[in-house]
Amino acid sequence: MRFSRYDGSVLLMLLCSVAIVACDDLNDFKTSKHEIYRGKVIGIGPQDAGDGMATNRFLLYGFSSDAHLDLRIDPEAAARGESMAGRMDVYTCEDPSLEDCPADKRISGLFHKATLASIPGLSQDVLSRYDFPGPRRVRNYILTAPTADGSQLATVFVSLMESGKIELRIVASQVQSDAGVGAGAIFGLFMLERVST
Repeated sequence: MRFSRYDGSVLLMLLCSVAIVACDDLNDFKTSKHEIYRGKVIGIGPQDAGDGMATNRFLLYGFSSDAHLDLRIDPEAAARGESMAGRMDVYTCEDPSLEDCPADKRISGLFHKATLASIPGLSQDVLSRYDFPGPRRVRNYILTAPTADGSQLATVFVSLMESGKIELRIVASQVQSDAGVGAGAIFGLFMLERVST
């Protein structure tokens, strides 16, 4: 099958359009000064089985079951591998019945104004193009963020969803010092929606 010069021009225009749309998709997720992505942790924490053992832990380590997360993000900065791709706060509310917890009622959690940073070199590796089965993701990022006390550096998996939401996972292994004390394992899954602040 032969293509004419016209067919080639049309194909080139289509490819450029796809590239522009992809960039626009990423820009659509960038938070402005008065926007944030917000959501609660998904999962349940340990339940006391009465014999000192914890049971029924699902998708939740290191976070309370009423933890909230606020996220500011610049996907283009993450794609460029910049050291400041966003910030996140994890907190609980003094009054759990409040749907939107005001700043003066918040109790800071594991992450407070934590900088989301890209991992140097990762954007050139095939790992940066990882994906999950299930709902379509526009783009996935692997970033890092320090805990509020500086004892751990967590890996943060950020998925920009086709629905306009952001799925965010925070993972860190247990850290133990020579003295036998340290920080526990961290795992949390948050589904975030854009809100005005």
